[in-house]
Amino acid sequence: GLESTASRMSHVARQEIYFDRQVGLDETLDGVEQVTAADIQRVAAELFVNGNLSATVLGNVGGLELPDGRLDLQ
Repeated sequence: GLESTASRMSHVARQEIYFDRQVGLDETLDGVEQVTAADIQRVAAELFVNGNLSATVLGNVGGLELPDGRLDLQ
């Protein structure tokens, strides 16, 4: 479905709206390659703070219990 004409044109339109140009595959891959472990840790520290985590479990969990302490990041 992501290769349909409508999907591809929607993607191009979003690039034009957000970046005022089309971003090529090579540029996208270069950007991904530049991400460092420190970048990921910095963003994770901003997003995942105590009190902001939750868990959703679907299906037969066989009595699984998840105490609040398991979601504590410290």
